Amino acid sequence: MLEHSFLHCRGIAKATEKRLHSAGFLRWDHALEEPNKLPLGPKRRNSFVDELKSSQDALRQNNMHYFLSRLPKEERWRVLAEFYPDASFLDIETTGFSPYSADITIISLLHRGKVHLFIKGQNLKKIIALFSEIKLLVTFCGSNFDIPFLLESFRFESLPCPHVDLRWQSYYLGWTGGLKKIEQELGFARPKKYQEMSGSDAIELWSQFSHNKSTEILKKLKAYSILDVLSLQLLMLHLLEERNPCFSFPELTGLKSNFSSQDYIEGLLS
Repeated sequence: MLEHSFLHCRGIAKATEKRLHSAGFLRWDHALEEPNKLPLGPKRRNSFVDELKSSQDALRQNNMHYFLSRLPKEERWRVLAEFYPDASFLDIETTGFSPYSADITIISLLHRGKVHLFIKGQNLKKIIALFSEIKLLVTFCGSNFDIPFLLESFRFESLPCPHVDLRWQSYYLGWTGGLKKIEQELGFARPKKYQEMSGSDAIELWSQFSHNKSTEILKKLKAYSILDVLSLQLLMLHLLEERNPCFSFPELTGLKSNFSSQDYIEGLLS
């Protein structure tokens, strides 16, 4: 997917990319094979060719930061398309809405096919060690919520891995609203027990748990957080199928079935 776009190159907007495509330059290697035929002025052509060579180097090195920092926001789905097998999905629950006055209570992470849970007062800081393994972090609304909390809570100067926020990639497809609204529109449903829960409910439940240490309340909170990261995986696969018909993920049927099963979700807690 990345090699079919020139939009990460300086001075290349959609109109110029369309002109390149119309001239037969559909991929980076097409442009590098016949640079003198590029429909660009000499100076611009030279810098464009240099950038494509740098892009090839970055892709060989799996340098996602290179492309995320250069692609227009609405085109960052291309990084997901190129590297989706490396994606890890993260969601947090908190005691409030500001990273400067509230604490993280639960972090759920779907990493390499396994759900990891990190709980305040138990093992929250253990997630720090896992960050060195994460190649691409995927969140929903993480740019405005999860990431500022992580930076403040763990004193990171910057996020130690590339990040894509599915909220905005969904928005550019016309999928607006919160995660649960998008789930319903795309046809996957949470177990009934958890369908009405919200982030505000999670704050209240943690407050109750901190006073009575109820294992049932904590179980409900953990299940809610797990559902969010499983939903992120489903949303990413749907988004890629929508963006490019070449993508087809047969596993979506099974993933959706698991997502809707209370027994499956609660089985992940044991």
